[in-house]
Amino acid sequence: MAEARVFSHLEQIHLLKNWIKKAHFPEPFRLSFGPAISVGYESLAEYVDLQLCRWMKPEEVFQKLQAILPSGYSMLELRRIPRFFPSLEEVLNVVDYEVWGRFGIDAEKPISKLLAKEHIFVEKMKPGGRREQIDLRTLLIKMFWERDHLRLILRFGPKKTVKPETVVSLWIEQGSQFPFRVLRKNLFSETASGELLLP
Repeated sequence: MAEARVFSHLEQIHLLKNWIKKAHFPEPFRLSFGPAISVGYESLAEYVDLQLCRWMKPEEVFQKLQAILPSGYSMLELRRIPRFFPSLEEVLNVVDYEVWGRFGIDAEKPISKLLAKEHIFVEKMKPGGRREQIDLRTLLIKMFWERDHLRLILRFGPKKTVKPETVVSLWIEQGSQFPFRVLRKNLFSETASGELLLP
């Protein structure tokens, strides 16, 4: 996990494609990997969609892949899904982060103050120098202190993604020291009623 955090999303896709090829599955196969994660983050919630050109038992696929896992990765589960099921990138829209850092003595106190705001506007710089404003409050589902770290549950998607570092900088302006350690713990699909479903 810690080793894999130094790779970019494209580097991880390349690594995973080579991993699949080493398993000697019949070609052609199709692979997708995501949602993308920032370089430097650790993760317990990475998903690979793999479509093979012929049927194989899930346990056989798992054993083949488990035997040749790249360094820094562990394979937690493998499931068979319907062929025309939407891709995970289409349905996943909520992320659960754990963030560690030196946040100061009274780290819990500013959380309620931040959450009490009706709007929390942040500005993102887009290619070409264009600035885009996002209301973080519409994305922030939960934010709470858990023993020795911060938990953030955020909505994300096209044109509405905010990094946990941005939230932390708004939360504690003084006393926090970079770099933070960020772990993506879970990914969810949020229903119309607000229920969070694991993939």
